[in-house]
Order: sequence, then C-alpha cells, then structure tokens
Amino acid sequence: MRQYTGQQQTRWGIVCALLREARCLPLPRPPAPQRALQVAPGFTAIVSGIGGDNAAAAAEQLYRYGCEGLISFGLAAGLHTDSPPLITAATVRSKQAESVPHPAAAALLTRLRQRLQISKAVLAHTDGLLTGSDRKNRLRQATGADAGDMESLALAGFAERQNLPFIAIRAVADGAEDRLPDWLAGAIDAY
Repeated sequence: MRQYTGQQQTRWGIVCALLREARCLPLPRPPAPQRALQVAPGFTAIVSGIGGDNAAAAAEQLYRYGCEGLISFGLAAGLHTDSPPLITAATVRSKQAESVPHPAAAALLTRLRQRLQISKAVLAHTDGLLTGSDRKNRLRQATGADAGDMESLALAGFAERQNLPFIAIRAVADGAEDRLPDWLAGAIDAY
C-alpha cells in the first residue's frame, strides 16, 4: 500500500468513463481507451469505459503508474430538481454503503471550490443509466444524494483500500425530471 504524502507534487489520476468526458481536459493529444495520458504536471488521465469494473481497472493502472490520489471526472445524472450544474464529492453512497473520505480530499475540494463555481454534493452509485425520473427518484430516496453515476463508487473504494485521497468532479448532464430516450442504453458503447 502506497501512503499519500500530502506534498505539493502529488500525482493525481483522473478517470473518465467516456472519451467525450476526457476531451474536456487539456490533453496534449486525443485520448485512447485504457491508455494513461499525462494531462499536466502531476495529473494523468485514463478513459476507463462505463461502469465500476472498468473504473476499478483504470484505478489499478493509475496506481501502478504511481498516482497518489484519484479523481472521478465526467457527467452525472441529477437526482432532484435543484441539483447544481457542477459538483464535487469526497464520498459516494450506494443503497448498502458509503465510502469514507480521506482527510486530504477535503483540502483539495476546498481549493477547487475557492477557484471554481462548484458545489459540494452527495454522489450516489447506480448500476445503469438513470433514464427516467422514477429511477432517479428511487435512488435519491434510498441515498439522499444530489446526483448519480456508475464509476465513482468503485474509484472511492479502490482509493479507500489503498489509503489514497479521492474526489469526484461531475457535471450534471440531465435533471431529475428529464427522461432519456429508451433506445439510448443500447446506443452507447463502453467508451
């Protein structure tokens, strides 16, 4: 187990499920799925593919690469009508459990919130796309969360087991009342 050093030059690993999410980062070249790419000094990104298993595999790869903290970056589904458009979270809830925040995560979140218009929120895990308001409402009632995604819980769990800080930075793509088309789930590949 690698210990988080807390030094200024911490190497952060950024996990994006989708290529479109990774393109929001200042990348030196287009990303390739499951290939680590340095974004800036101290920051390495990887496109994991959708879901917790893919995110966990990406976390393992970033850990072997030498990253000392993990960032879940991408889109989330809003779970109530006033979900903020850009959120940060240091913990992720599921219907059964909640990740434990690392003390160093709070410092990074504070710095982010001082520089960006970003809201602190509770993030929930979902096993699949939240296509309708009924699924979103059930997840919100079960977890009390503001937004949901499919990767952050796996990343938070990996970080917790390795004693690494973890944060999520997520843009809320659809609100609690928004309905995604039924065909969408079949039209999205892993990346």
